[in-house]
Amino acid sequence: MKPLFTAIACLLSLSANGQLHIGSGTHLVVQGQPGIVLHNTSWDNDGTFSADSSRVVFRGAQTDSVSGTSETLFFQLSVEKASDSLRLAQAIQVEDSLFFVSGTLALEGRNLTLGTDHGVLVGESETSRITGANGGEVVKVAILNAPSSENPGNLGMTITSAAIPGPTVIRRGHQLKSLPNGTSIQRYYDISPATNTGLNATIVFSYFDAELNGQTETNLESWHQTGTNWINREPDATYDLANTVEVTLDTLGMATLAEGALKVQPVVFLQGAFSGTQMTDGLRSAGVIPTTEPYSALGFPQQGGGGETIEASVLATTGNDAIVDWLFLELRSAADSSVIVRTQSALLQADGDVVGLDGISAVTFAGVPIDDYFLTVKHRNHLGVRTPSPITLSRIATSYDFSSSLNQAWDKPGIINDAMVDVSGTGIYGLFTGDVTGDQFINATDFQATSNLVTPNQSAVYQVGDINLDANLNATDFQTSNNVSTPNKIGHVHP
Repeated sequence: MKPLFTAIACLLSLSANGQLHIGSGTHLVVQGQPGIVLHNTSWDNDGTFSADSSRVVFRGAQTDSVSGTSETLFFQLSVEKASDSLRLAQAIQVEDSLFFVSGTLALEGRNLTLGTDHGVLVGESETSRITGANGGEVVKVAILNAPSSENPGNLGMTITSAAIPGPTVIRRGHQLKSLPNGTSIQRYYDISPATNTGLNATIVFSYFDAELNGQTETNLESWHQTGTNWINREPDATYDLANTVEVTLDTLGMATLAEGALKVQPVVFLQGAFSGTQMTDGLRSAGVIPTTEPYSALGFPQQGGGGETIEASVLATTGNDAIVDWLFLELRSAADSSVIVRTQSALLQADGDVVGLDGISAVTFAGVPIDDYFLTVKHRNHLGVRTPSPITLSRIATSYDFSSSLNQAWDKPGIINDAMVDVSGTGIYGLFTGDVTGDQFINATDFQATSNLVTPNQSAVYQVGDINLDANLNATDFQTSNNVSTPNKIGHVHP
């Protein structure tokens, strides 16, 4: 027969400077409150604990732990440590409330699961809160039905959306995340709703000053993981006095805060793909656009970039925002335009917008300071362009439209051809097509290269010889190459 110890509607207080041990085969039942108060005493559960509606309180000035072979389900738990912390050596569950009065609760790589119906954190503060530098997460499942400023479990992530995300798993952790711009603050959220598209959700991300990890608070912005990429989104609002950052998202997932990267939103058109008033998306429709940037393999010099990837879902978008192809962007020194400071592969939409790796956001350049830079845009078979003068880049996205005027691109002195071509005949400018060899010249060498590639004809291909970007190598590319290479042309990128 199993030993049974029952404490009914009483206060069990232990000050053993040791541990309360529930042995294997032992069943501890505590009914009602106040429950159990442990003074400088750890909890070790190898048996069974029935919490009923009790509260277990940890007090004292030394480090205590919750351990054992059995995962303990508490009804209420209160952290009231005069100093130091309560540490988890085993995962726990809290069905109702986890109170913070003083001291911290260190996850130490274990999960703390809050009850679905009533599980909530109460009283977290700068001096009494959850920590987790060594891993572990606080987990809460919530049913979200058109949530309005809902903060499930009081975890510090407030969600507002007219949509119905449904059953949603919210995880909060405190390990640093490695980002393109450095490391994050000591807090992240991972949100997994049953419905995770078209949410148009306003998210308010809370944090404590003690979690800043040396970040400049007024520069905090949200970073969101898309596949293996971290995408920096410019916030809707930042309230450093309230310790919150607000951002609007269509999909939810892994998110954290860190200082923002430099952002730019260029507009560019490619002559080869231009038709009517925008570009065709033949490469995307044929399913040949690679999910890894092509420029490293083509020998484009990388400076802090290279190897960028996208999720296949980014290529599912149609219409004006359909992806046409990859582009290659350079930031060049304002003092010397021949010096490349940073490179970044990006995506081109049918309407000319150049966007980041999620297919939506501005292009980011991480690890470079706010300053003035020349911006260069290149494509694998079009001549590149460069801004005529340096532009100021900051954490707020800078827009730059190359297509609006020929004067938007630098005109290299002594070159017979203009920097761009009027792709529409009505004053919409774009990059010259036909630089098959990628040497910033369009001449007989490119024509010969195209001739070689189109013999025999090929379809559903991603090749530099496909200069009209329709995923086919055929006589159309041959004829276009012949037309654009006479007369020869030179790219206006740097002196």
